[in-house]
Amino acid sequence: MPRLRLDKAKVILSFGADFLGAWISPVHFSQQYARFRKSDNGERGVLVQVESKMTLTGANADRWLAIRPGTEGILALGLINALAAAGLSIPGDVAAVVKEYTTDRVSKDTGVSTEHIGRLAALLKERSPSLVIAGSAAEGYAHGSQNATAIALLNQVLGNVGKTVEAPSSMPFPQMAPATGNRFALQSLNDNMAQDKVKVLFSYGVNPVFTASASMKLKENLKKVPFKVVFAHYMDETALEADLVLPLNSALEDWATAMPEYVAEGAQLNIQQPLMEKLYPGTLGMGDILLALLKQRRPDEYKGYEDFYSYLRSAMVSNKGALGGSTTDDDTFWDATLSHGVVKLIGTPVNMSGNASAKGLVVPGPFAEDGAYPFHLIPAVSASLRDGRNANEPWLQESPDPLTTIVWDSWVEMHPKTAAKLGIVEGDIVEVASRSGAIKAQVYVFTGIHPDVISVPLGNGHEALGRYAKGIGVNAFKILDSVFDKETGELAMHETRVKVSKAGQRVVIVKDEGPAGGNQMGRKIAVRVSSNKVNLSEEV
Repeated sequence: MPRLRLDKAKVILSFGADFLGAWISPVHFSQQYARFRKSDNGERGVLVQVESKMTLTGANADRWLAIRPGTEGILALGLINALAAAGLSIPGDVAAVVKEYTTDRVSKDTGVSTEHIGRLAALLKERSPSLVIAGSAAEGYAHGSQNATAIALLNQVLGNVGKTVEAPSSMPFPQMAPATGNRFALQSLNDNMAQDKVKVLFSYGVNPVFTASASMKLKENLKKVPFKVVFAHYMDETALEADLVLPLNSALEDWATAMPEYVAEGAQLNIQQPLMEKLYPGTLGMGDILLALLKQRRPDEYKGYEDFYSYLRSAMVSNKGALGGSTTDDDTFWDATLSHGVVKLIGTPVNMSGNASAKGLVVPGPFAEDGAYPFHLIPAVSASLRDGRNANEPWLQESPDPLTTIVWDSWVEMHPKTAAKLGIVEGDIVEVASRSGAIKAQVYVFTGIHPDVISVPLGNGHEALGRYAKGIGVNAFKILDSVFDKETGELAMHETRVKVSKAGQRVVIVKDEGPAGGNQMGRKIAVRVSSNKVNLSEEV
């Protein structure tokens, strides 16, 4: 992934990248966003968010455009065509591909008005450099890679590569490069378990029984594995299926290292050190468990390390020259490393091409109507619960969703026009059914969503994980269809089609703003009145 410089852009066009909320590095991008909003010359940056379901970033945008699901790539190609018509020079092969994406056609396919398309093209042409970002909202389809390619092409023809899109640095220690999990690997494991090819399974830091869709039958296939070991902090759904559960130290009790997936500058290694004594003497850290196993298999090589701390210190000190500490003694280097908590690594920039090419780019048209399953399901990712691994933290459950203020539950988000068409009001319990399963939850009516879309947040619906997670809300992972990106093999998270029906129940939604009307215990939370009518000596 390239390094994105929001702070250098004058215009940001985001296709569903929630960089202020639940995207890759929201703290870092929020800092850049603050500088983007007030540049050195005082010119305020303009943010345009294009997505089918409003995110926190969309709520902060100058213009939020509700786009028909899956048509983000069409809009990107239409903008390139509009820019070419306005005089922007683009390569010949790109011009040949985008010439069919006229403003009228793009408006018809995407649902974005011709007026907005024209204004957006003019804004991108007039204010340079800009930055165009592709997020999960654009990538979550079977043609998600093509959407992302079209969006990257827009960045190239605008000349943003090398300005607001910079080359990342390579990792000087390839064996320590961050490895991200993916759905393709999970599917491969599931297939192997189904065929009795897995005899022993070790699981650490993941909960596939919870996050796998029902159509995978992963829980059933897991039972075919003779011996399952789970290294866990909590008894989650996967730990319940294990033959052996080894409890781990918490992050506040343990030594560890971490290599961030996205780094603002260069490359870096983060050092985690314990902040408290262990509460339970019988628990161990993952590093100590692995070291103990290595001592049994290769005792001569690892006998000099009493624990993982000694191994970590030795590894860092022996490589201090490559870690920037060649001029200091061992103790000074180690103390400085712990004090900073971060070791900056010297990496070389990866070569990036600024040449635009549309070779092999084919973005399909909008989805055909499906009478049986008329709505697109968007499983929304929240900044607090993410994939649900921390759903047992009551303070996270009690933290209101920033757009709906709902707490301690799941909900089905739908547009007022859709709700009126179905005869549904806020608080109605509805069944959301796909070809893979069904869930029931309360309805929240919200204008920040496309009428063709139904959204359910991820993270809740646990059958285990503790008292604050078990039985709270519904698990939207379970009803996702097994549709995959045609190029990467990744699960197309936004490709599932659903139908909605009333379940015959209605509840009062628990939210921080109180029920409809803004009342709490019969009183308004905040009262607004003209200043000339206020008597400050009395309670408002």
